[in-house]
Amino acid sequence: MIGAELIGLICLLCCTVSCQSGDYRAFRYCLAECTPDWAKERQRKARVERLRSAAEQGDAEAQVELGVPGIGVGREEAMKWLHKAADQGNARAHCELANYYSKGDDGLPEDKTEAARWYRMAAELGDCEGQWKLGICYLRGIGVARNDEEAVKWFRKAAEQDYYHAQYLLGRCYFEGTGVPKDDIEAAEWLRKPHWFEDAANLLQEIESGNPRIPNPEWGYEGWGNPTPPIRKAAK
Repeated sequence: MIGAELIGLICLLCCTVSCQSGDYRAFRYCLAECTPDWAKERQRKARVERLRSAAEQGDAEAQVELGVPGIGVGREEAMKWLHKAADQGNARAHCELANYYSKGDDGLPEDKTEAARWYRMAAELGDCEGQWKLGICYLRGIGVARNDEEAVKWFRKAAEQDYYHAQYLLGRCYFEGTGVPKDDIEAAEWLRKPHWFEDAANLLQEIESGNPRIPNPEWGYEGWGNPTPPIRKAAK
C-alpha cells in the first residue's frame, strides 16, 4: 500500500506541475491514465480550481479546458468559458462549441446548423479538427447543403496539417472520385501518410493490389468521432 501511495503522490505531483506550467492537455492525460482512483477526485477539484484561476485572468487555453466535457463543471459554465476563449480568437474553443451543438448535451438542443457554423469559424481559424468536421458536414449535408468539392477543400486543409482522419478521407475521395476526378495514384499518396491507421492501410493495400473494390457506401456513421463516414459514389 505504501508503494501505491507513493506512486499516487508522484502522479499528483506530475499533474500539478503540468497544470502550473500551463500544459493542460498533459494534465488531463496524466489525470485520466496515470493517477490512481483514490487520488483522482482530489486532483480533479484542484485542477478545476487552478483552471478557474487562470481562466479568470484571461488564459484562453484554461478557458477551453474548462469547456471540455468531463472536466466536472456544468454545461452552462463550460460554454461560458468556451465563449470567452472564442471571443479571444481561440480556434479550439470554436470547435468545442460546435461539438456541443452537434450532439446536444445537458439540456442543450441538438442543432446541426449551429454546429456547422461554429465548425466553419474554427476551420477558418486553421483548426484541423474543425476543418475535418466541416468537410464531413459538406460530405454528408449536415447543417449545410451537400457539396463534395467543399468537403474535399476542407479535408485537404486539415490533411496538409497532418490530421490523419482527413488524410484518410481525402485519399478515399480521390479513390472514389468524390469531389475530385478519380485518381488512384493521388489516393495512394494521401493514404500512405497515415499508413499506421488501419482503414487507410487496408484501402492502400487494395489500391496497390491492382484490383481494388469500392468501399461500401452504406458503412455506418456513429458521430463526429468516427473517422469512416460513408462516402457517396460519384455520379456517372
